[in-house]
Amino acid sequence: MELRRIWEIICRRKWMIIPAFTIIFLIISIGSFLVKKFKPTYRATARLFISASGVETSLLEGIDLEGLDQLTLTKSVSDNPIDTQIALITSWPVVDKVIKKLQLKDKKGKWLKVEDLTKSIFLPTIFPHRRLIVEQYEETDILEITGESDNKTEAMELANILANIYISETKKLSREELVELNEFVDKEIDGVGKKYTTALTELKRFQEKEKTVDLNKEISTAIEKITELNKDKEASIIDLYENKIKLRTTRAQLEKEVETMISAGVVSASPQIETLKRELAQEEANLAGLLAEFTNEHPEVITAKKKIEKTKGELAQELKVHQEMAPELSTLEKEIAALEIRLKEIDTLIKKYSERLLTLPMKEYQLAQLQLTVDTAQDIYGSLLKYRDEITLASALQLCNVHLVAPAELPQKPAKPKMVFCIVLGASLGLMSGLGLGFLSEYIDDTIKDAEDTKEYLKTPLLGTIPLIPKKMEILLSKKGETDHLADAYRRVAHNIKMATIDEEIKHLLVTSAGPGEGKTIIAANLSITIAQNKKKVLLVDADFVKPGVPPLFNLSRKPGLSEILSGKVKIDEAIQPADVEGLSVLACGEYPPDSGRLLESTKLKELISRLGEKFDVIIYDTAAILAVADTVVLATSLRNALLVLEAGKVSRKDAVHVSEVLKNAKAKILGVVLNKFRAGKSGYYY
Repeated sequence: MELRRIWEIICRRKWMIIPAFTIIFLIISIGSFLVKKFKPTYRATARLFISASGVETSLLEGIDLEGLDQLTLTKSVSDNPIDTQIALITSWPVVDKVIKKLQLKDKKGKWLKVEDLTKSIFLPTIFPHRRLIVEQYEETDILEITGESDNKTEAMELANILANIYISETKKLSREELVELNEFVDKEIDGVGKKYTTALTELKRFQEKEKTVDLNKEISTAIEKITELNKDKEASIIDLYENKIKLRTTRAQLEKEVETMISAGVVSASPQIETLKRELAQEEANLAGLLAEFTNEHPEVITAKKKIEKTKGELAQELKVHQEMAPELSTLEKEIAALEIRLKEIDTLIKKYSERLLTLPMKEYQLAQLQLTVDTAQDIYGSLLKYRDEITLASALQLCNVHLVAPAELPQKPAKPKMVFCIVLGASLGLMSGLGLGFLSEYIDDTIKDAEDTKEYLKTPLLGTIPLIPKKMEILLSKKGETDHLADAYRRVAHNIKMATIDEEIKHLLVTSAGPGEGKTIIAANLSITIAQNKKKVLLVDADFVKPGVPPLFNLSRKPGLSEILSGKVKIDEAIQPADVEGLSVLACGEYPPDSGRLLESTKLKELISRLGEKFDVIIYDTAAILAVADTVVLATSLRNALLVLEAGKVSRKDAVHVSEVLKNAKAKILGVVLNKFRAGKSGYYY
């Protein structure tokens, strides 16, 4: 649609667009003002810092326990992205505790749903609504927890309670892991302690019996090596068990928050990949069998190839999802596999050094074995005690990577609605609604309105437009000045008629319309006056027997007239009446004949037309509306040239096209269309 056309529609529908814009703009603006004055929305924000290490880690480094922070489930920001933290904070268990603690209920007395607090909706822009918003602060490791409510205190409590509950949940998760690990270490200490006591007793008994206390250098070296390997083995066992605990805890956490973690990009390992691999292998084997029997163009081969491509796509998607959603689980599984391999290597080395000791004398070997058992048990026992102390210290310190750095404060002024935003919003919505309503009404309106419509639907030129005349104004040009804008409009129509028939002189012109009340009689009369003012001898014939309108305009008698001439009751000169305009005469319709159609089809009409052509320069016939009676169609077959008058914005395109086709079927030439009662301000066309 051209810009000019759009502007025409806007101008034409402005009295619909302006009220719609005004109403919506005022509703939103006044509504926002009232909401802000009587029930505004307050906002309070708390900030959480998500750290990879903190004060606790620095303290542990100072006492040579810098690895202690690895005993907790807390992860660095790179391992546990900010998006995941946001998803966890807004998850069902955490937000539900906030709802229960603040006793948040809806108007029906039912508990609020989690999505009622966390979902993003449009209404809070203007109207008050309880809401929790968790966002990353710029591009930092800080999260902003914002509470919104029409109550100042509630807005502050929403933010602070959610922050504190999340910190508590994170600490609880770390504490549960430490408790489980501590129980395992205590059990190991009891077992190793018993082994150490037994080994010391046996060593003492052997030394007293064999009176042997020294070993040669080779035996000492072997024993030291085996002792070191056993220590390494025990440490690897502890690391393996610790990683298995972390893996189990992480999987349990993911299963508990499955919907939240999926949105954050973290999933546990799925057997779906193995199933797809097996399906792919089976389908490829099936394809190989088909290719042995058929060619590549065989339908079964093509179907099998499509299945393989589909399975490959599903497998690629599943692998991508698995890689994106489970980086932490994959890392833990790799570490567990590496530790298991390491344990096998240590067992191999221990076996190697033990076999070397077998080559020593039996007495020395027995002493070495006893000493090895004592030393190994002693070292392992000491390591376990130290490890238990580290766990105890970690539990006391409550290591956590989530810290409340700025609690929410009681808001002093409303945050919403923002008047400038609401005014802009009201203006935008009002403009869109007004334009939408205007263009919709334009789309629904199927009337002929301007020159574009006449060209597009009637395939007929627009000869001119006659502006809408107020009721108090004179409608006849004979009572107006020649410089009047209405006179200019009729002169333009007369000129365009002349240009449309430049190759021939038009003596007879039929003026009609689609329906009654469109102003064809006024146009016929004023057009006659305009032509008469150009020193032409003009006759205006009233051929509308149903609703004659010409005589009253000129204060003339209805009879005698056309019907009396055609019926032979009077002569032509006796029926023609002079008008009060120089050069203009009027032939009234006369009495209403019983059969006007047959009267107009008589040969007398053709004789009358011929004789009138001899007496006058131009004869204009004001006829009945085509959709009302058939008289005009009958008259059109004799007159040939027709001028179609349509009221702008009233006649439907369907009726206008029908009238045009009726005239063309009657062998009448439509010189053009005149749009009457045209509102110039509603279109860009001026004639």
